[in-house]
Amino acid sequence: MKNLLTWLFAALVMGLLVVHETGMLEERFGPENSPGDRLLAAVPDSTEELVELRRVDLPRITWASGRVESRREVLVFPELSGRILELELELGSRVVAGEVLATLDDEAVALGVATAQQGLSLAESQVAAAEAGVAMASSAIASAGVELEHARTEHQRQKDLFAKKATTDQALLAAATREQAASVGVQSAQASMAAARAQVDVADQGTGLAQQALADAQRLASKAQVVAPIDGVVTQRLAEAGSMASPASPLVALRAADDLWVAAWFQAPPELGDEVLVRVGGRILGLLSVEEQGTTADPFTRTRAVRTRLTGLDDFVSLADGLAPGTFAELGVRWTGSSELLVPRAAVRRQGQVQSVRVSRDGRLVTRHVRTTDLEPAAAVALGLEPGSWSIVRTGLVDGDQVAVAGAPR
Repeated sequence: MKNLLTWLFAALVMGLLVVHETGMLEERFGPENSPGDRLLAAVPDSTEELVELRRVDLPRITWASGRVESRREVLVFPELSGRILELELELGSRVVAGEVLATLDDEAVALGVATAQQGLSLAESQVAAAEAGVAMASSAIASAGVELEHARTEHQRQKDLFAKKATTDQALLAAATREQAASVGVQSAQASMAAARAQVDVADQGTGLAQQALADAQRLASKAQVVAPIDGVVTQRLAEAGSMASPASPLVALRAADDLWVAAWFQAPPELGDEVLVRVGGRILGLLSVEEQGTTADPFTRTRAVRTRLTGLDDFVSLADGLAPGTFAELGVRWTGSSELLVPRAAVRRQGQVQSVRVSRDGRLVTRHVRTTDLEPAAAVALGLEPGSWSIVRTGLVDGDQVAVAGAPR
């Protein structure tokens, strides 16, 4: 008896839980409330927005496999001759502009850099010596100027004394001779200064030439590392480590990543249209114009080539993100599909397998059980909608319904 009561009590609790979760106790039947509606509130919450359902012609998309390709191939040549020390790139390797592709033996150019550095040091020492000569000439000019001033003062004093018959002819002559010698000394010091400055100019020119020679030697030494001129993918190895390189022979061939296309092959339909969807690595890159389209189908595969250009795509995936010549890709063609009703995905509440939305009914919100499926990303892009924001209504809603959602989707 006790066990029977326990089982009856447990069944009652489970029944109440089911009734509560399904809203059966709160269902209202009548003209203003359809069966299955559950009254929640008199007005929508202030943080929510009522959004009307959207009726669209859902496209049907046919996908065809293809690959990313590049129309431009670049051959990379060394600028020096020498033995290749390193060339480790594999076919299909992705490289970016400035990346080192190969290293050449730089012993000769390193010797040139060392010689240029020695030449610059010598030129700088010559400049220092010339500047020291200028300093000495400047000091000599100063001393000669002082001597000339004293000699002129003494010569004038002797003239004044001679006029007063207070000195001799010999003293006046000696003062005049001293002044003349001092003047010659000043001129000589000035000439030495001019010569010293000329030596400085010559030394400065030598330093400039030595600096240029060093820069040239260093620039030449940098050419011992061969770098990629563009972003791209290695399609050919035309040399090997240990072989001799020359400016006339390319080392590798690259397919440029700045002018990418996607080529795919469709089973030839009557009309392909002017736009295709591009999908790389499961990611929808966007809806692009068809640039090239085969005019006839291949007689063996019965396929038609379609190509679209990726350059300029707003949502462009860079080389580092995985898009490169040779990457597997797909093109999708839109076909006329079915008319479907869409509901904002954020409006659909999910609890296990149960889905529900809050629908506006005469200014009141009621919960309605629905069934929806997510709109595929490719279909969303084709319709100009944000992927992941809308779901397809299967049951429970009709055109004109407004549902509560926190923030309306685009």
